[in-house]
Amino acid sequence: MSTLAEIEAVLPKLSLEELARVEVTLRLLLHGRDAEVRFDGQPWPSSHEEIAALLARMDALPSLFTPEEAERFDAWHAGERERQKALFQNGGDNVRTLFT
Repeated sequence: MSTLAEIEAVLPKLSLEELARVEVTLRLLLHGRDAEVRFDGQPWPSSHEEIAALLARMDALPSLFTPEEAERFDAWHAGERERQKALFQNGGDNVRTLFT
C-alpha cells in the first residue's frame, strides 16, 4: 500500500482536533513550497482558455438567493451604502476638528 493510500485510509478515523492539525501542517507545507493551488487542491488556471472555462463553471452555479431574496438584498445593500456614506462624512468632519 502506498503512503498516500495509507493517509487517505486514516483520515476518516481522525478526531476533529487531529484533522485540524493535519490541515495546518498541510498548509504550512504548501506555503513552504510556494505551491500555487486553490483551496480545492486544483492549480490556478494559467491560460485565457482555462480562466474562461473556470468562469463559465462559476457562472453555471445555481444562485444563492431566490429572486425575492436577491431583490431584498439589493434594497438593503443600497440603503446600507448610503448609511455608510453618511457615517463617513460625519466621521470625517469629526476628525477634521481634531486637527484644527
